[in-house]
Amino acid sequence: MAVWLKADLELLWNRVRHKTTRPLLKTADPKGTLTALLAAREPVYAEAAVTVQARSEYSVEDMAGKVIEALQSHGEVMGK
Repeated sequence: MAVWLKADLELLWNRVRHKTTRPLLKTADPKGTLTALLAAREPVYAEAAVTVQARSEYSVEDMAGKVIEALQSHGEVMGK
């Protein structure tokens, strides 16, 4: 089952703008590249059975909890 951790452009940009480990963003306009990648990929990501909205204030643990909640509400409980 696919889970889309949906994040808006600004959240994604804030997370990757200082990373040197993103080869696709090693361009003259990395934010423009990220914008184009997001636009191209969103229709495919939207096909995921479960979508969880990411928020800047969520810790990794918070996000994991949101994913577990979404899976449980979808009827998919892992580890049981």
